[in-house]
Amino acid sequence: MIISNGILLSVSDDDLTADGALCVPDGVRRVGARVGCDMPRMRALALPDTLKAIGNGAFCYNHNLESIKFGEGIKKIPSGVLVGGSFLRTITIPRTWTCLDNTVEHMLADKCTVVRNMGNDTLQTFPLFRHGDKFFYEKSRRVICGI
Repeated sequence: MIISNGILLSVSDDDLTADGALCVPDGVRRVGARVGCDMPRMRALALPDTLKAIGNGAFCYNHNLESIKFGEGIKKIPSGVLVGGSFLRTITIPRTWTCLDNTVEHMLADKCTVVRNMGNDTLQTFPLFRHGDKFFYEKSRRVICGI
């Protein structure tokens, strides 16, 4: 992993754990464009709270990626971050997010789970479901966000 001045410039298969997870370390504020593309072993991605920006196509073409955890620093998912990848089974979003927008539509499996970090080690879990060409997640039997 190459990091310079808080910017993640490069990752390789050597940076993945034995089970295929890439954990971007605390202190990284930005991920460059196409930094972690086409890594067949990558199954999970964890981004730190310090991260504020992600470059276009940063983690594209990772066909085995099943899970991504966004830290509190990201305010929305930039378009094209995971283009050409597989369908996520789990997406963990910060407590500040109230909605998923259409930039994630192409990244979600039909049966994906949204996990929302509420702070104090508390997580809320919502099943994500498809209705036609739209995705929704529920809270207390009412839709709180449609894509």
